[in-house]
Amino acid sequence: MFCKSGRVFLLGSLFLSAIFLSGCGEATGPQLSLVRGTVVFKGAALPGGTVKIFDAGNTLVGQASINSSGEFIATDLPRGELKVTVETVGGAPAMNKMQTTPPPGTPVLPSGDAGASVTIPKKYLSPETTDLRLIVTAAEQKCELKLE
Repeated sequence: MFCKSGRVFLLGSLFLSAIFLSGCGEATGPQLSLVRGTVVFKGAALPGGTVKIFDAGNTLVGQASINSSGEFIATDLPRGELKVTVETVGGAPAMNKMQTTPPPGTPVLPSGDAGASVTIPKKYLSPETTDLRLIVTAAEQKCELKLE
């Protein structure tokens, strides 16, 4: 038979145990991911620039530098469908089709013809106009971003 103080002690002990044990579970915050990728334009790696990653509301959620091999690593990305923009060094827009040389400061990629050069289209500069999408589903994944 318990006395009143014994019951209070027992109930208090059970309550404190429940509080301590509830703090031992897994974190319930957003799951973040790492994405390793390559940026390709007309079959060739884009040698330099920046990849910026946006959520559905066009809020910047990540960015990464593109190395000379066209590779990037973006960390701490939320899971789900994300929009991607690509900026080359200087962020220059696409060349007018009538132009034969790119604007100053625009990085160029070999196109296969001696003396010819290419730049990325302007649509890839803004989250409102880009059609590049990244669907993040795993803690770590790979992707290839193909610019047209």
